[in-house]
Amino acid sequence: MEPSARPGGLPVAGAQQERTALAWDRTGLAMTVAGALYLKAAAPPLTGLRQAPGWVAVVSGALLYATAYARSERLRRLLRRRGPAAAPWLLRAIGAVTVGFCCSSFLLILLGG
Repeated sequence: MEPSARPGGLPVAGAQQERTALAWDRTGLAMTVAGALYLKAAAPPLTGLRQAPGWVAVVSGALLYATAYARSERLRRLLRRRGPAAAPWLLRAIGAVTVGFCCSSFLLILLGG
């Protein structure tokens, strides 16, 4: 039977999943806030297509934030069954949204707001 805590005080079972869930929470919250700030910077009269990256970031961040806890629970169950825990499609999707958002933010800054 595993001990309930390591000498440093962190629990053995679940600590990594909890840290991962918190990291996904922070990422989702940061994407949502960055998207909202982008929308404010691209406010009227600069509407339409120029606001699309902001909306994509807000929606992606909100979905990521909302599903972080369910994802960590699913990961915990997979690790108990010793199944594969990787979800490379999610990492690629978040990476693509982040890179696209950063590029569009840079263009927004260069074009003067």
